[in-house]
Amino acid sequence: SIFLWNERRKQKYSPFTEKFLRSPGYSLGRRLDELLEAFFGLFLAVAILPFVITALWPHLNQRLQIIVLSLVGLALAICFIKMRSVVKQALTVRLGMEGEIYTGQELNYLMRDRAYVYHDVPYKYGNIDHIVVSTGGVFAVETKAVRKPASTEGRAPYKVTIDGDKLIFPHASTSQQLKQAELHAKHLTGFIKRMAGINHAVTPVVALPGWFVEPTKSIENVLVINPKRGMALKSLVRRRLLSEAATDRIAEQIEVFARSVNSKSDMADPDAKKKYDFFNERRRSERKL
Repeated sequence: SIFLWNERRKQKYSPFTEKFLRSPGYSLGRRLDELLEAFFGLFLAVAILPFVITALWPHLNQRLQIIVLSLVGLALAICFIKMRSVVKQALTVRLGMEGEIYTGQELNYLMRDRAYVYHDVPYKYGNIDHIVVSTGGVFAVETKAVRKPASTEGRAPYKVTIDGDKLIFPHASTSQQLKQAELHAKHLTGFIKRMAGINHAVTPVVALPGWFVEPTKSIENVLVINPKRGMALKSLVRRRLLSEAATDRIAEQIEVFARSVNSKSDMADPDAKKKYDFFNERRRSERKL
C-alpha cells in the first residue's frame, strides 16, 4: 500500500532479526482471526444489501422488484446460515485456543526444573500442541478442552475417567485425543532419532484442563493429566533418563521448528518486497517438524 511504500522510503529496518517462538494456541488464534474476518465480511454484505435495494427500487418495474426481492431474500438467508456456521466454528476454536493457552502456561512451570517447553510446533500431521524436553524424557502433549455439562444425572460434573482406550466424560466419550497423542509421539520419536541421533521413545500425553482425571483402567502408552502447575509431570521430568547434553541436543533440533513466527515489523523494511507479495502475505511457508 501507499503507506507501507512511504515507510520503506525511510530506509530503516526492523530490529527483530530472529524469529519468535510460537506461543500456546498460536495456530488456533490465526484460525480464529480468519473466522472473524469471514463473519465481518458476511455482516458487511447483510448491512449493504438494504441500501442497494433502496437505491435500485425506484428504477425497477413490478416484475423486476419481485425478482430482486427474491434474490435478496435468498442472499440474506445464505448469509445468515453461513454466519451461524462461522459463529459456531469460532466458539469451538476459541475454546480449543484457550485450552492450549492454559495448558501451555501451566506446563511452563516445568522450566523451573530445567525442562524445555515448546508450543504449537508444526509437523506433517498438523501441530503438536506442546513438547516438553527434559532429562526425565520427552513428552508430546495434546490438549483437549471440553465444556462441562449443566446436568450429569448423578455423575460428578468435573470428573473424567479412563477406561481402556477411551476418555469417558459425564456427557460423552472419545478416544481421538489418545490416538492423536500417540501419533505425535511416534513421529517425534523418529524425528529425534533422525536429527539428534538419540534413540528415545517420546511419551504421549493428553492434557485435560479443568478436569479431575480418575483412572479406572490404566492406558499403557498415554498419560492423561490435568496440567495445573505442571504437577502431573514434575516428578517425571526430574528423572535422569537422558543426559543434559542429550537434552540440549534434542531441544536445539525442536527449537528450529518452534521458532518460526516472523515479525510483522519487517513489512516496513526497505526490501520487504522480496519477502511479501502485493497483498502483504509472506511468500515462503513455514517449515514443519
